[in-house]
Amino acid sequence: MSAVTEEIFATASASASQCGLTSGTAAAPVHRSWAEVHTVARRMAGVLAGLGVGPGASVAVLAADAGDVAPLAQALWMRRAAITMLQQPTPRTDLTVWLSDTVRVVDMLHADLVVVGEPFLEAVAHIGKSNLPVAAMSALRQGEPCELLDATESDVALRQLTSGSTGTPKAVEISHGNLAANGIAIRTALAIVPGRDVSVSWLPLSHDMGMIAFLCLPMQIGSEAVVVTPDQFLRRPIVWAELISRYKATITSGPNFAYTVLARLLQRFDGNVAFALASYNAGEGAVSRWRSSRPESELDRWVEEIPLSETRGYVKRVLRSWNTYRLLGGRPLPGVVKTTLPAAPRAERER
Repeated sequence: MSAVTEEIFATASASASQCGLTSGTAAAPVHRSWAEVHTVARRMAGVLAGLGVGPGASVAVLAADAGDVAPLAQALWMRRAAITMLQQPTPRTDLTVWLSDTVRVVDMLHADLVVVGEPFLEAVAHIGKSNLPVAAMSALRQGEPCELLDATESDVALRQLTSGSTGTPKAVEISHGNLAANGIAIRTALAIVPGRDVSVSWLPLSHDMGMIAFLCLPMQIGSEAVVVTPDQFLRRPIVWAELISRYKATITSGPNFAYTVLARLLQRFDGNVAFALASYNAGEGAVSRWRSSRPESELDRWVEEIPLSETRGYVKRVLRSWNTYRLLGGRPLPGVVKTTLPAAPRAERER
């Protein structure tokens, strides 16, 4: 048995630990312990065995929810097969081109099976037209556990696709031994302690950092992981900061532009989270006008008098939840303890 799978099994058998994976959306999170993830994985392995997935098989996955991908990765390793996370479209992607590129990549991988989950189920018919074997993620959860195969260190665990920005994506093979060595390096560098450290990520699972560092590693060592889909951040970047605070995260990561977006927003409003929240719901211009009209208002009164009911309700809900989490940790929310709002910059007052 490989070191990675042995540690995953040990984590799952540690029944006293409730550490696990929180996935879904920020508004409707779903938490599963690593033991629960492993139980689902064993059922998936049974279905995969029935589909002929065994040692050396290549399985391509088109899914976004970490709650689906985590048990599937385990199940494939139980069958000594390799997983490849297919790249997902962005809001500006031409879907026709993306579908054609996806089929081309699956052919390049010589995939024995393509597993499709939400929100890509409409792609099943298109992929099926190419005579590629396809299975829906939901169907894999309906199986019975089967005999597990012992993966070796030389087995391919993951085929990581390159970005494809300069040509057709290529697959980099990562063995179980490679995955174990990488895990040791990350744990050592970050001094990760399961049960203490919590990671938060919105990175795509087709990205090596998102898949390996923020999903595979926590699953292996039994640390708490919070993983949401990239569209959560793209639609409302402040959700990243909300998740970090709500779950008391100690580890996170993102591209340079993501930190810039958050920093610009908070700096724009003097680090005041209430203003930042309101601006993402109603726009920065609206918040600037509201600040200018009531520069000396107390914070709670300012929130109660936000003209837009949707924005007012949103800010109150988030502040209530966020401040509760921070107070439980002995850290009051910045800005909430202030009795008077910072005055708007002169340029804004003169508008």
